[in-house]
Amino acid sequence: MTTLANIAYPIKKDQEEALVAYFKELIQTRTNLNLLRTKFEICDRIVAREPKKGERRLEVTAPIVMPQADTMVAYLTSIFLNTPSIFPVTTTPDAQEIADSVNTLFKSFARDWKWKRNLLLCFKDASKYDLLAAECTWREVKVGTIGSETVVTNNSVQRTMAETVKRGFSITHLDPYNTFWDTSVPAALLAEEGEFAGYFERKSSIQLHKYLLSLPINNGYNHRLREIKDSQNSCGNYYTPNIVDYDPTTGITNWDSHFDSMLNVATGASNSHEVTTVYCRIVPADFSMEVPAKGTPQIWKFVVVNMKYIVYAECKSNAHDYLPIILGQPFESNLKYQQKALPEELATLQDLASKLWSMEVESSRRIVSNREVYNPLLVRSEDINNPSPTAKIALRNAAYNQDIRQAVYSIPYNDPAIGTRSSLAQGIAQFASIVTGQNQVSNGQFVKGNKTNDQFNEVLSRSDARQVAMAVLLEDQFFGVLKHILLYDLLQYQQPMKVFDLDSKQEIEVAPEKFLDTAIEFTINDSLSLGEDNVSPDTIMVAMQTMQSLPQLAQQYDIGKVFAFMMNKSGLKHLEQFLITQPPQVTPEQQIAGTVQQPPTGNAANSPVDEAQYQQQVTQALGAIDGNQVPPTGGEPAGSVPQ
Repeated sequence: MTTLANIAYPIKKDQEEALVAYFKELIQTRTNLNLLRTKFEICDRIVAREPKKGERRLEVTAPIVMPQADTMVAYLTSIFLNTPSIFPVTTTPDAQEIADSVNTLFKSFARDWKWKRNLLLCFKDASKYDLLAAECTWREVKVGTIGSETVVTNNSVQRTMAETVKRGFSITHLDPYNTFWDTSVPAALLAEEGEFAGYFERKSSIQLHKYLLSLPINNGYNHRLREIKDSQNSCGNYYTPNIVDYDPTTGITNWDSHFDSMLNVATGASNSHEVTTVYCRIVPADFSMEVPAKGTPQIWKFVVVNMKYIVYAECKSNAHDYLPIILGQPFESNLKYQQKALPEELATLQDLASKLWSMEVESSRRIVSNREVYNPLLVRSEDINNPSPTAKIALRNAAYNQDIRQAVYSIPYNDPAIGTRSSLAQGIAQFASIVTGQNQVSNGQFVKGNKTNDQFNEVLSRSDARQVAMAVLLEDQFFGVLKHILLYDLLQYQQPMKVFDLDSKQEIEVAPEKFLDTAIEFTINDSLSLGEDNVSPDTIMVAMQTMQSLPQLAQQYDIGKVFAFMMNKSGLKHLEQFLITQPPQVTPEQQIAGTVQQPPTGNAANSPVDEAQYQQQVTQALGAIDGNQVPPTGGEPAGSVPQ
């Protein structure tokens, strides 16, 4: 692992040619892009209920795959995006203030870099392709802000514009169609063991110019900016899937392809540029790069325009030594990239149910409008095919004095299976729930039954076991790596600052120098358990009644903490914000001694009888607490405690 800082280096012409040739070889021979894109397009067509290329659109396409995929997205959202900071941390009680500052900082990152949107898009990819990809790295971006100076313009006073740098941890969703990586390693191990990963983007000339200006100035592109902008995009690596074809019967148009073709015709191909970002492990000496530790494998970031010009080259000296692109597979198995995605598993069921529904609709239409045979010498075809249900039919002159039943004859039609195909299609649709492990309640549908609330809740609590297993796998392979990179980048790059906390309505001071001396760990999501740690409402009710009926429990347990623990397990979070400052707790012996009748003052206080009676009351009360019955004096029954 190198100890270099993240510094951008200028690339010479011969180095640029060698690196570009290396990138082309990687993309063509070690990515399987064409096979993966074919799989993604098939899955998208299934979810969108579009027919395969060259096939006729059915009368009805049953919505089987799309609801199952959306339910999976909703479940993952409820598991991983249910807190404001997304990745809450905890630490020792005496350093809780530091953990609070980190959580506040993560809330700020989530807002500034749109963590929830990008992760939600990743979940949608996971439900469709069994694959999700994200770029997770520390970023510094120049942004505009309001300056402190004022100017007078058109008799009005306004503040000047200023420039500042926005720093933070960015989570960016990557389009699987335009993401490439080292497929020789499993998807879950790409960041740790993969050799390269990257993605393609399409930018116009203005977008490219703006993007180049945002890069550091020492990357060597300034002297050939006009040459780069005038270059032709001839590599063709960026891919736009053709999912929704234009259909004259429905009027649906693939607007992406439509506007792309208009753009190329109107402005020429030079207006569209392909920008390729590549993260790879290289030995700089292999490319004649004169950099420190050039004989050591290092992680570098390269930005290439039109697969010809390297406009940015940066050595990534992250402490974690991971590639910043993370992949995940929610249904990972030993089949690796051959594992079927959710739409592929349900495609047969959706096709069969769609054909049954289409047959039912066509049969019903056939019954309503029977096929007829008519004599064109007796009636006109325009009258027969008149769409008006009340239109009159005029006979031709040749039909006079003849039996009009000879003019038109309806062919009898009888379908004994009418009404049964729809029931069969509904039964096939239920197979989808068996395949995915979901049920109608998880899909938001009401299920009428005769179960009690307890029986229903018990069945429902066990119905998501398979989805929990999927989330556990995703937590370990994707979010575990993401949290590892996030924590290391935070410790390595975070600067001292103040962040406003919306919950506490105050500014929180972020002191990175204290992070290294504090044991910071991410909290474990309770929702990733299979239900054995969850507390049901009935259990909470019984526990509260027991604590009220047995005061001895209050002397052995902290009732307030027990209550907060049960509420937390049942789903009620953040009870700590309602805590009040408690006075120092007294021991049971001190409490009993304070409630027992004190010896009278004055002369009677020195009486041996009163002092003995006082000691006897204390001894009997303590004996009752410990479970030992002290025989009282004075004729009281054994086992009784003086009131």
